[in-house]
Amino acid sequence: MKQPHDIPEVIKRAITTSSLTRNYDLSFRINPFYLRGDFDGDGKIDVAALVKQRSTGKLGIAIVHGAVEKATILAAGTAIGTGGDDFEWMDSWQVYSKDRVALEGGEKSLPHLRGDALLVSKSEAASALIYWNGKHYVWLQQGD
Repeated sequence: MKQPHDIPEVIKRAITTSSLTRNYDLSFRINPFYLRGDFDGDGKIDVAALVKQRSTGKLGIAIVHGAVEKATILAAGTAIGTGGDDFEWMDSWQVYSKDRVALEGGEKSLPHLRGDALLVSKSEAASALIYWNGKHYVWLQQGD
């Protein structure tokens, strides 16, 4: 089957070599459908991709760590923070650079970031940072 989108090799490998393939499909609902950053702070590039759980249609994010090529699923049937288990509400996302916090004098409400974070949001409403705390991904509400 021909893919209409340019899918990074690391995502293809992670999907074909893990249980992702049985349970999730890539979602192209938001452009871009994937982001790159060093989310776990190990110095290697990681990839976050939008996914949809096959059994429920719930949307979420798969983060593939570059060193292990193993995916961590956020939402898409697994709840995270007040974001719930379905990111259907999300209409934009971007990488929030760990350097940005330092450059902006470190917003007081933000923890020290080990790696880059994901800023997920719904236009004109709420947003949240999703970041790695050394053990797992954490949800930090930013508004509403």
